[in-house]
Amino acid sequence: HQASTNAKQVVAARSTIERGTVISRDQLMSVQVGSDPALRPVDASQIENMVGKRAAVDVAAGSLLTADVATSKNVPAQGQSLVGVAVTPAMMPGTQLVAGDRIRIVATPAQQALGETATSPVAVAAVVVSTQTGADTTGQGAQTIITVDVPTADAAQLAAIAASGRVAVVLDSRDR
Repeated sequence: HQASTNAKQVVAARSTIERGTVISRDQLMSVQVGSDPALRPVDASQIENMVGKRAAVDVAAGSLLTADVATSKNVPAQGQSLVGVAVTPAMMPGTQLVAGDRIRIVATPAQQALGETATSPVAVAAVVVSTQTGADTTGQGAQTIITVDVPTADAAQLAAIAASGRVAVVLDSRDR
C-alpha cells in the first residue's frame, strides 16, 4: 500500500537514444516508480520539454531520464569540429575513455633513419565525445574509434594525423 501511494509518473526511454541525437516523442514514455529522494527523474508532466532537445549522453532503453540527459546545445558548437581517430589498444591509456575526457592525440613518427635528428612530436588537444570499439580484424586487438571535439582550426591537421594511422592518445587530468 505504501509503495503505491509513494509512486509517481516519470519519463523513461522507450528505446535507446544515442548521444547527440534529437529526442523525439516516440522515444519517450511515462512510467510509474516509487518515490526515492536519491533519484531525480524528469516528472511525466515535463515529457514534452524533453522533445526536440539533444541527448547529452547515451540513454539505454528503459532508463529513467534526468534533466541533465538532454541539452539545447548543438555538438559540435560553432567554431568546433568532430574528428574520428582510430587507435590500437597499445596506443591508448589503460583506462577507458569517457565523454568529456581531455586528451591529446600525438602523431607517432615513423622509425627514424640513421643520422636523422628527432623532432618534437605533434600533438592536438581534444575532448572525447564518444568511443566505439570495432572488431579485431588484424590480430593486434580491436581498434577504438574515438570521436573528439576540437577547434575547427585544428580539425584538418588532426584528420591528417589520424589518417596516417600512427597516433597515440594521452589522457590528461580528469579534474574539471
